[in-house]
Amino acid sequence: TCVLLSVIIRMARNAQYLIDEASQILCDYHNKTSSVGLRNLLYASQCPKHMVPILTSVVNGTQTHYEQLLAVAQEAGVGVDNHNHDASQRNHWELAVVLYECLLGSRRVRGTSNIVTTVKQNKALLQQTLAQRRKRGDTQPFQPKLHPDQSNSSNAMPRYVRVNTLKCSLTEAIRYLTEDWSMKQVDLELGSSSSNSSSNNNNFIPPLQPHTFALDPHIPNLLILPPKTNLHGDPFCRDGKFVLQDRSSCLTATVLLTTTTTTTCTKEKGDNQPCHMIDTCAAPGNKTSQLAALAMAHPLESKVFALERSPARIATLQARMQALGASDIVTTVGCDFLKVDLTPFQHVRFALCDPSCSGSGMMLQHHHHQQHNPTQTTLFQQPPPDLTALSNQQLAIVSRALQELPQLQALAYSTCSVHAQENEGVVQRILEANPGWRLTPRILPSWPHRGLPEFTDIAPHVLRASLVDDSTNGFFVARFERRTKADKLEKKSKKKQKEKKQRKRKLDDCNGNNDDNGGDGEKKQRKKSKKHKKSKREEPLEPLPCPLLETKTKESSDGESNGVKEKKKKKTKKDQKDKKKRRKEGGRQNDDKVV
Repeated sequence: TCVLLSVIIRMARNAQYLIDEASQILCDYHNKTSSVGLRNLLYASQCPKHMVPILTSVVNGTQTHYEQLLAVAQEAGVGVDNHNHDASQRNHWELAVVLYECLLGSRRVRGTSNIVTTVKQNKALLQQTLAQRRKRGDTQPFQPKLHPDQSNSSNAMPRYVRVNTLKCSLTEAIRYLTEDWSMKQVDLELGSSSSNSSSNNNNFIPPLQPHTFALDPHIPNLLILPPKTNLHGDPFCRDGKFVLQDRSSCLTATVLLTTTTTTTCTKEKGDNQPCHMIDTCAAPGNKTSQLAALAMAHPLESKVFALERSPARIATLQARMQALGASDIVTTVGCDFLKVDLTPFQHVRFALCDPSCSGSGMMLQHHHHQQHNPTQTTLFQQPPPDLTALSNQQLAIVSRALQELPQLQALAYSTCSVHAQENEGVVQRILEANPGWRLTPRILPSWPHRGLPEFTDIAPHVLRASLVDDSTNGFFVARFERRTKADKLEKKSKKKQKEKKQRKRKLDDCNGNNDDNGGDGEKKQRKKSKKHKKSKREEPLEPLPCPLLETKTKESSDGESNGVKEKKKKKTKKDQKDKKKRRKEGGRQNDDKVV
């Protein structure tokens, strides 16, 4: 009996510890003045590692169903006293966390606080109130968390495993799965997730059958396994050969280094410069290790500088790089990218920027209905209060990298958010603030899911990922590259072509030419204008008829003929006399010359 009681007490204390941690994180997230995302607050928590997944699930679930839980508590008459403002805020979120565990989470009420006791006493009433609200349609039916135990579920997310090529080759990993795990490699058939998909993109991965695996068609060295495949404690995971990394998280480094563009990390003639890179917000380190693995595949010597401002997370980052065999390539730096002196990084050519964000794409994996139509959820109707601060910080980090790293060739920007303000909105502001940079055209062409259609100039050149369309968490990626002289000349030529078209339209409007004639109408108009100019030059101008002169000539036409004859006779006589004088003078001059 004593042993049983001690176990129960220990479980209650652990449950209360989780409740306190979750409520404090949510309270800090909604009341903070600094731009720190929910994901960063979870990373900064002092919670033991084995409890982090449970804490993450509780925090995300409470954040998602916050208004629904409070509506049930209000209708059931369950609440907390609001004497002290700070305490009331803390108790407010603690009540929401306990309600989530009671109604939507584990369905258990464990803990030692007064709020836990109150909810436990009213558990039946709260469950009855929730059922009545669902019948009335006031509350949406609860959708179970994805990753169900049934691997044949059409909505289950696959298990993604990235092969760490710093320690293991892809061939060795495939041999390990086929021989030690007795799994069979199959060809992947991409499709659409039925009518729930928001687009016609065929990038959805149907759940694989048990004991099978496939290779991702877009991302190199990424294995796809059936949902809920348990790899924790596996020798390859323990040795750092396998990295449990989501599909969307692998996009950033892939886009940065394996893209068909002129700004790739390849060796050119006369170019002996090292291909160094920088990760501005590196922890926990999965993207950094992938960047290091991809950099090793290039012929140039490469180093990766990993910056992290959180002292707690920099220790995790260093341990992670050591475990994955990247400590020789990656140099960890414990500082804030916005405050650090960038002089030691002047030779960096490529940058990976995955700053703090709202983490809304991560929350969507918990509840399937939100991804189908996110605009119908309270999470999207009322964005987090720090969304503007987050987007401003994201803009500041990227702009500093573009402006203060003189040898930078390309930068990959990514967020695990679905909000346009953090994604296409930030990209638009970056391009306006940095005219010497542009978006890399059509990054990762095989990936069908692109940006939001309302951003017409940006959408074709950025990537989006979603649970329904791409079988992964919500994600966004964009790649910037420096403009070259050829780009500037091309921009000027496009401008000239636009001006030429405008002139042509004006000529067609003035001369009544139809748009159907196109270039022929313009040529005809030019020929006509040339002919008209020639005729003006060649033909003499004829005097315009004057009506006054015509009337005078008519009146004096009868008596004018005799006077004209007399004048002509006088002129002829004078001319004859002048000729004789000239002859005499000419003869005298000749005689003088002879003498």
